[in-house]
Amino acid sequence: AALLGTLGVIAGLWADMLGHERVGVQDDFFELGGHSLLAVRLMAAVHRETGRKLPLSALFQAPSVERFAVLLGEAEPKPFTPLVPFTKEGTGSAPPFFCVHPVGGNVLAYAELARRLGPDQPFYGLQARGLDGTDQPLDTVESLAASYVRVVRGVQPHGPYHLGGWSLGGVIAYEMAHQLREAGEAVELVAMIDSYVPQTVPDSEPDLDRTLAVGLFAQDLMGVSLAELDVDTAELATLEPEAALAKVLESAAQAGALPPGVDATALFQVFEANLEAARRYHPPAMDQRVVRIQAEELVDDTGTGDGGWTALVGDRLESHRLPGTHYTLLREPVVQSVAELLMKALRDAGKK
Repeated sequence: AALLGTLGVIAGLWADMLGHERVGVQDDFFELGGHSLLAVRLMAAVHRETGRKLPLSALFQAPSVERFAVLLGEAEPKPFTPLVPFTKEGTGSAPPFFCVHPVGGNVLAYAELARRLGPDQPFYGLQARGLDGTDQPLDTVESLAASYVRVVRGVQPHGPYHLGGWSLGGVIAYEMAHQLREAGEAVELVAMIDSYVPQTVPDSEPDLDRTLAVGLFAQDLMGVSLAELDVDTAELATLEPEAALAKVLESAAQAGALPPGVDATALFQVFEANLEAARRYHPPAMDQRVVRIQAEELVDDTGTGDGGWTALVGDRLESHRLPGTHYTLLREPVVQSVAELLMKALRDAGKK
């Protein structure tokens, strides 16, 4: 009876969020049009209605009303792991693809991509520690990569490995490739989606401009710029970071981009730690196959048009350009082209 009651509540929340009149218990949140922002809202609503706080990754493990209700009914929340399986474990004959989170730390952005690669391609996201506010985030690319290499080897003890990621995720995947190769393993593919070689800063440089970080965070969380959110950037610059963050979140809630009451403090701490990690990272040169998919509308081109990677991997870099911006690459309709390029890269990796 309790499960039936929970099913009703969750089906109602699903329908509200997705704008459907009703939702079946077997329906998949992402197939019904759910995306990362709706997922954030949904989890806030679930917490409000049931008192249970589940990580965002629970939605990949249980994307249907029925499976989610079962997960919600489990007495003990599972301990944190960076590993988020997007495909049912044990299915798919191809070697797994491990896809590292972008600077925001969560892997919601990969829902569409994983679906389009199909059930035969095992797909694992790697999410950052600290998103739930209980653990401290890691703050160097090397330590992030080392922790992800450990969980990847738990799934696939030996190579050849297929790694990748969007934005900072591609950079962390590159460092994972370096560490796996140092351990004597083969890495057949590092796939980067709009990843740039970090513009590193000298250690003597003062810390990150936190107001700038707040603006970047809002942009990353919602895929919108501060201009679109109607935020006065000059005013932000005069505020303390905490106040600036509150202001940005408030305008995001007013714009309907964020649900009221989402505690974004932990999310911001992870974002800031990742931003700082990128600023301190010096990637090594390697003889490594890298497939890079770049948005035509550049974010911050290094002047080379290749994100700076040719200097590190030489002619092992294969570049593709797709229409749109950094943020639209993983959304309809361009995500289909990204999936096709990635599928080809994964198939080719097995032949080389």
